[in-house]
Amino acid sequence: MKHVEVAEFLVTQGEMQSFTSAMQTWERLAMRDENGPEEHMVLVSEDDACKVTAVSQFASAERAAAFKEKGLTDELLARVSSHCDMSPTVHSYSLYYTATPDGPSVVFGEDVH
Repeated sequence: MKHVEVAEFLVTQGEMQSFTSAMQTWERLAMRDENGPEEHMVLVSEDDACKVTAVSQFASAERAAAFKEKGLTDELLARVSSHCDMSPTVHSYSLYYTATPDGPSVVFGEDVH
């Protein structure tokens, strides 16, 4: 089953450029790792540009666990925390399903194509 990690950050005013640079440095490392995420997105709140959510999708919970064991999740938090007003919160999810205009692409966590 696909696995999703969601991290929420409150970026310090004036630190967005440094935060983004730190995040992108981590992304380059993460995407090269054999257990790294399949996809990584960074979302910025329309109501408050300091509220940032990072979403990483992994092929499986096992790959996400192996990625964490290497310390790469902790490395992300260490890289960006100095640019934040508070400690990030991280939540883990199993991807239940996704839908597109062409129909479902994931059902019960498994690719259907």
